[in-house]
Amino acid sequence: MSRPLLSVIVPVYRVETYLPKCLDSLVGQTYADLEIILVDDGSPDRSGAICDEYAARDSRIVVIHQENRGLSGARNAGLDRATGEFVAFVDSDDYLEMSMYENLMVAAMERNADIVIGDFYMILESGISRRYIRVPDDGSLEKVREMILADRIPSYVWNKVYRKALFDGVRYERIRGFEDLQITPRLFQRAHKVAFVPEAGYYYNCLNMNALTAVFNHRPELNVETKYGMFAAWKEHERVARELGLDVAGFAETRAIKSAISALVADRAHSVLEPEQKRQLTGYLEGKASGGNRWKTPYAEMVRPVQYDPVPTV
Repeated sequence: MSRPLLSVIVPVYRVETYLPKCLDSLVGQTYADLEIILVDDGSPDRSGAICDEYAARDSRIVVIHQENRGLSGARNAGLDRATGEFVAFVDSDDYLEMSMYENLMVAAMERNADIVIGDFYMILESGISRRYIRVPDDGSLEKVREMILADRIPSYVWNKVYRKALFDGVRYERIRGFEDLQITPRLFQRAHKVAFVPEAGYYYNCLNMNALTAVFNHRPELNVETKYGMFAAWKEHERVARELGLDVAGFAETRAIKSAISALVADRAHSVLEPEQKRQLTGYLEGKASGGNRWKTPYAEMVRPVQYDPVPTV
């Protein structure tokens, strides 16, 4: 009996040290019905060549070479190319247990699920730590959606498999740092059934110093962009929560407001946001300030520059 094809999308950028282990864990999966899409996102090291070497040895591997478009652009390119009934995502400096997709896909088939979630591991300086997904006792879709929208179930895309139809008309937006947090509400809004697998199969690498999260402290301008990304993500949480009529909308709104203020204040120091991004931030805050909710403080007051005491001269 044929099994559904799973398209695994792997954005690749500056990971030549980690990529072979990642790809070995993919080609060795016990669930062999895979389409492995490697998106070389203009990587300046040997990562693209390594992709081609693996593709020459395994006919299931497809390589896309493109100019650098960032994580969102790379994942979108993979989604446009994917032909599987289900899709999954892997970060190219991570790796998987060989049985991970077997466990998730069996659950998807047996339970007719649109999304299947598994536990995962975090690779830290102190060692490898397992993260458990806390699931609602009744397993109701409404409760799962509430937990996703309140960020009580992590929005990471790489510990899940998705029915590809959920992505019809849905693609990643070009934001920095919170791509998963933004797109996940839409996918769970569309899903009719979500399943959980208690096995941990994904190893998330927190030690890669080339990763975006490792350079924030050295490039303050990136922090401005990520603050905008957080705003965009929580605004989407709020939108979905209101459409579903869930009480968690207020929680998401509070997060969106705080993120918007933080982004605008930070941009005063670095001026990196695009005009349209600034318009979105100011328009959102002004709407909240005049919309009859509890955020009554005028916009100008919320984003006024921080005043510092003068530094005494010696």
